[in-house]
Amino acid sequence: MLENLARIDTVVFDKTGTLTVGSPRITRIFEYGSLPEDELVSVVAAAERPFHHPIARAARRLAAERGLRLPEVTSTVEQVGLGVHVRIADRHVLVGSRRLMESHQVALRPALVDEGAAHAIGASPLFVAVDGRLAGLLVLQDQLRADAPAAVRALRARQMRNVILLSGDHAEPSRVIAESLGLRHHYADLLPEDKARLIATLKADGRVVAMVGDGINDALALDESDVGIAVPGGADVATAAADVVLLRGGLDRVVRALDLARESIHAVRRTLDIASKANMVVVGLASFGLARPVASILLSHGTTVAAAIANAGLPALPYKSAI
Repeated sequence: MLENLARIDTVVFDKTGTLTVGSPRITRIFEYGSLPEDELVSVVAAAERPFHHPIARAARRLAAERGLRLPEVTSTVEQVGLGVHVRIADRHVLVGSRRLMESHQVALRPALVDEGAAHAIGASPLFVAVDGRLAGLLVLQDQLRADAPAAVRALRARQMRNVILLSGDHAEPSRVIAESLGLRHHYADLLPEDKARLIATLKADGRVVAMVGDGINDALALDESDVGIAVPGGADVATAAADVVLLRGGLDRVVRALDLARESIHAVRRTLDIASKANMVVVGLASFGLARPVASILLSHGTTVAAAIANAGLPALPYKSAI
């Protein structure tokens, strides 16, 4: 893992919760059916109650702020990367992405203008359908991490072949974030398996790829990459799939991990180079009878130990690293 980390030439970032703060807020609610706004919020919060991803937290936070009572959910089915469908009383409720709605033949025409307006400001729409009919749209806005631009600039300064943004979100919010960071390559509307396939394609092209993510949707890509890096506060499954786990700090720790790996590999090579030269000197001296066995051993081993001590200030990264 250390050698792979030192050889990284392509860094891939997940968007939500990695390049963004991961604490979106519901800033606008549109109604298209008979459910009033507060009931839409309570239904979404109830549907998302078992989950801990950013959208679920945003819905529960808004319901709590409004003092809403959540209805009882009798069954829940999650479709990772798409949303959830639940049973509330005798109603079948869908909460999730456009793709989820389309897979259940929910007509989205009433929301087209509102969806476009959300995308234009880099926000993400969350659709709600009840018994097969569109009931509402919640607009979620997240903030870019303050340290994201500096991290991208630092990676470019280290002559990465590419820095890439991936997202399961719609293309337009992803484009807004990517352009704000100066990233030319960004991919949206990706399911977890799509992210992993893209990583595999990059590797097949000869790239050495680091994937930086935080959520359940990133686990497959983290596992597929040459080095998976989980950011602080990530989901347990992402942490388990990653090779390097950042326990604190911001995205600058990603850059620091790459620097540490390169410095460590350089130090190992320098130590081996010094040791090999010392051994050649000892062999030369011994061949002319100028060094006795004990002196040869002391000279050879002593030089190696001295070189190792000189480079001991660089911390080693184990197979599963926490930084």
